[in-house]
Amino acid sequence: MATETITVYGVRSTQVRHGKRKVVVETAPGHETDRAWHVQLVEQERAWQKSVGLTPDAELAARTVTTSDWYGI
Repeated sequence: MATETITVYGVRSTQVRHGKRKVVVETAPGHETDRAWHVQLVEQERAWQKSVGLTPDAELAARTVTTSDWYGI
């Protein structure tokens, strides 16, 4: 069984949920391995945070995973 190593990306930022600040990592289905797409999303998130008076803390999160060929089926 062959394996594949890929890097998946997300946006890590502080959000307020239920009145509490929490650091979350959000991914975008269909764009998990698209670094350029996530870099643009980070820039948009930071601009939004700044526009509403928050300290911009959004950043690119990445991790490398190894998966079997059948995983994507």
